[in-house]
Amino acid sequence: MKFRLQVWLGLLFFTGSLFANTNSIFSILQSQPSATVVFYGTSLTAESVWPNVLIQELEKKTESKIKLINSAMSGQNSKWGALNLQSRVISKLPNIVFIEFAINDAHRRYKLSTNDTKRNFNFMILQIKRQLPKCQIVLMTMSDAKGVAESNRQYKIADYYQSVVDVAHLHQVMLIDLYPNWIRLRQQNQMLYDQYMPDGLHPTDIAAKEFIAPAILEQLQND
Repeated sequence: MKFRLQVWLGLLFFTGSLFANTNSIFSILQSQPSATVVFYGTSLTAESVWPNVLIQELEKKTESKIKLINSAMSGQNSKWGALNLQSRVISKLPNIVFIEFAINDAHRRYKLSTNDTKRNFNFMILQIKRQLPKCQIVLMTMSDAKGVAESNRQYKIADYYQSVVDVAHLHQVMLIDLYPNWIRLRQQNQMLYDQYMPDGLHPTDIAAKEFIAPAILEQLQND
């Protein structure tokens, strides 16, 4: 555990950019006794504990009571996200929404281009801004993939994540860019990388606690 912590501290130079005021997350939570946060995306969110770990830490730091709604669904993509936005996000009236889908947009089975990714994310952002103008939108890139999972995604995960970055720039919304962290870990400590993601796609609960949630929180605090 000590070794892992040392590795994590050595790697945690988070390269993601926030194009909105990062303190707004804390401001939203500190300004009211309760808040609703929706997480929307793929199995990387639906089947992971990182949203729970993040919310627990945010509650400690802000003393706000946060209602966590995990609206993500395994095996889905941004087209599904756009089609189901009303029922799975907007109807929940969130104060904050975290959105990730690009990892599955890259999968060959969905036949989605990077322009499709941009179009779908644009739609989701515009709909949320129109119907919930005070809602803080957070776009995310996630982990990479290896082996069959990487092959199925045409070795183009970086291109699809870049589409998310571009959309965040365009709309000046918050971005949490985890992808560079995973690439750096893969290059610098293959053993730990393999331990964190043994199936080549889904980070373990330990990775969520030691690597993912701390990286998100670090960016929110330091940027």
